Amino acid sequence: MESLARLTLGGCLLAFGLIALPGCSSSHAESGVVATIRAEDATSVALPDLEAPRPSGRETVPAEGFSDVPPFQTLARIPHVETYPCSQCHNEPLKVLVANRPKEEPLSHWQVTMQHAPEEMMSCQTCHGAGNMDDLEMLNGKPASYNAPYTLCSQCHMTQAKDWAGGAHGKRLDGWAGERVVENCTGCHNPHAPAFAVRWPAQLKRGVR
Repeated sequence: MESLARLTLGGCLLAFGLIALPGCSSSHAESGVVATIRAEDATSVALPDLEAPRPSGRETVPAEGFSDVPPFQTLARIPHVETYPCSQCHNEPLKVLVANRPKEEPLSHWQVTMQHAPEEMMSCQTCHGAGNMDDLEMLNGKPASYNAPYTLCSQCHMTQAKDWAGGAHGKRLDGWAGERVVENCTGCHNPHAPAFAVRWPAQLKRGVR
């Protein structure tokens, strides 16, 4: 009976991820998320370390504007924008830059294709505005940081923003223990073409592991 109880407990703990298998125990131990369990004693389990530091090498910022949910962090986007700050090129009004551009010079941002909404509903300046190019621009003219694109997206995608803040939409990082850190809207969606491309599910090939 005792062996059966230990086997049942071990299966439950394995299902909930509290036991690190031999093949992955080293990586989990390094991250401080979970400790391995002694095979001869299924009752000796270390609980997740809620104070374990997050992996280094990335920047997070507090998500703002959601007073009805517990505070959480989101990944910063500015470090990933290769041409930021935009003012290094947009140092004059857009009309002036276009008028003074040599005809033989290729258009800037030629690779950007707008597949977000019909042209009669939105253009580049719907989100980027025509003033300070280092910030996004809300529909009411107020600036929005590139680190907080959700403030801009939520103006139209209100349901998705509410689900994102509540945890039902988007991707959570670092697992479920400790401080909540989630991907930003533009961490998963291309802001110029936010719909995911249709693709077939990955298929397992026999004999391939």
